[in-house]
Amino acid sequence: TQRRMYITGGIGSTAMNEGFTNDYDLPNYNSYAETCASVGLAMWGRQMAHLFDEADYADAMERAIFNGALAGISFKGDRYFYANPLESRADHARVPWFECACCPPNIARMIGSISQYALAVADGELTVYFPIGGSGSLESSGAKIEFEIKTEHPHGSKSSVSFDFEKASNFRVRIRYPDWCDSATCTLAGNKVESEFENGFIVLDRTWNPGDTLEIEFEMEPKWMRTNPNVLANVGKVALTKGPLVYCLESDVETLPATLFFASTEVDVPFSPDPGLPYGIQSAQVSGAYLVPDTDDPLYETQKQLMFQDKDAKFIPYFAWSNRGLSRMAVWVNEG
Repeated sequence: TQRRMYITGGIGSTAMNEGFTNDYDLPNYNSYAETCASVGLAMWGRQMAHLFDEADYADAMERAIFNGALAGISFKGDRYFYANPLESRADHARVPWFECACCPPNIARMIGSISQYALAVADGELTVYFPIGGSGSLESSGAKIEFEIKTEHPHGSKSSVSFDFEKASNFRVRIRYPDWCDSATCTLAGNKVESEFENGFIVLDRTWNPGDTLEIEFEMEPKWMRTNPNVLANVGKVALTKGPLVYCLESDVETLPATLFFASTEVDVPFSPDPGLPYGIQSAQVSGAYLVPDTDDPLYETQKQLMFQDKDAKFIPYFAWSNRGLSRMAVWVNEG
């Protein structure tokens, strides 16, 4: 995760051995990052988080699930990626099936068991690795505690956990403090609730009353990320993230030339639900420019003033790309 993992949670940079090469060797266009590998990383992260009770493992798990793994399946659930590159030149698309069809059932299994990645329940304790909408129960001193989670995750910052039981009861609620978050608040009835911080988790060990609703808000601001300069493929490039999601520049072949050169890395990037995408998926419009190619130029020549043309570029979540036909795509873009 420190030298060989893509920002999307993809692992295994080459198809040659379906595995790793050298430290910091993370090509974008020729990356492998098999869907199964991201699912495997999420499974390992979940088990390590359970065994060692460290939020770092859940950070990697969430990154792999919402980016590298989820990209492996189309919105309709009928087409799949085997490899998940971080750049496409309109030459990579999901297909209906594979001769070696390990990825489709693995991604389906992960989605079908998503609650096992998001939550952990023990006697007298609820751990939220990342919030997903749904309901469940736990036991505390023999009493059954039912809970319901509502959430805007992964696009929005707010979530809540409501509890239903017969009488006041003491139990622990642990909320993972994500690595992408700079601040978080937990409130009950509008009042900030006292908590502790252990191993990357916000811990609320208290007496709860029937009908209590815990409100959770994680700061979720857009961030432009850079890579360690040892990753030569990304020198001078940045990637846009918001919360757990990695975003990519995507456009159909006609509207955006392949020679996109840079995006303006403004801090306040406006995100809003995209009318062309389902499920309230958000996109962001970022100002940028592309290099105007001249096919009459020789292959090599002395330095001259390059011609650029301004162009707004749309960034969408990486998992959502390639759902509208062949497209050009890039996670890492040159910094403006």
